[in-house]
Amino acid sequence: NGGTPWGELGNAKNSAQQVVDENKSKLRPERTWNYVVGYRYNSAFFSGSADFYHTEYYNRLAGITSGPVNNTYSAYLNVGRETMNGADVLGTIRPFHGLEITSSFSWKDAEYKSTAVPYNGSTISLKGKHQVFYPKFMYKANVNYTYRRASFNFNTTYSSAMAMTYTNDVKVPS
Repeated sequence: NGGTPWGELGNAKNSAQQVVDENKSKLRPERTWNYVVGYRYNSAFFSGSADFYHTEYYNRLAGITSGPVNNTYSAYLNVGRETMNGADVLGTIRPFHGLEITSSFSWKDAEYKSTAVPYNGSTISLKGKHQVFYPKFMYKANVNYTYRRASFNFNTTYSSAMAMTYTNDVKVPS
């Protein structure tokens, strides 16, 4: 069942069905409102795009790990509201036939807005905490050269530090 949202639920003491049944009354459908404005340009020498987006999440569902350390299980928790603002910029130049140089930059600021989220028998505040497992900044560069049937590609990616926990106390470095 790995690879599906519900595939890792449960453990030896709590079946997946028990976890679902316990959370049925707490979980409501996640909803979003998305707004995007952007621009694209394309020519033989240059292609570019830029956009800005805003997303409002309601009843945001979060995958969490629960239970004692020696017998944890995965579950979903309604973490309430989250807002996200972001922008993307991409440019590609083609100085001569066969060579493409692409560069892109993304910024995203996603914050949880809920002040009282039930977790492990207590209540925690996520207000102002950043979205987990998603960096605030990403930069990508790509150089591609094609000559007849051969091609060469070089690419690199930078991702800023990102939170690993909903309380933002553990982070993956950039």
